[in-house]
Amino acid sequence: MALQERLEDMCKKVPGVQVAMVMNLDGLVVVRHVAQQEGMDDEILVVEISGAVRQAMQAVTSVDGGTLSEFAIHFEKGALVGRYLKDDHFVAMLLSPTAFLGQCRHELRCQRLPLIQELF
Repeated sequence: MALQERLEDMCKKVPGVQVAMVMNLDGLVVVRHVAQQEGMDDEILVVEISGAVRQAMQAVTSVDGGTLSEFAIHFEKGALVGRYLKDDHFVAMLLSPTAFLGQCRHELRCQRLPLIQELF
């Protein structure tokens, strides 16, 4: 299954997902699937947040906390949830306020290895 198809499949399994994407820590989107366009510019959001994710990774590493495996940023109009893949790459899902956060986290966790295999 191609990355684009896998992201599309992930979006179908989690009600309320607006966008799923694979990105790197520089904020560059490798592949993206739009499930629902809701007006928020997800690509600019990812560029802005990727710096904070990079800092969080460095902070966790600096205190011997291991590797950051997941992040979730909640805001008034939704949330951005991501899971670390490999080599500074993450998979992230932009959620509407009514989306099922737990189901999103489960899907990200289950799809991590298949995404790594397809990406690298």
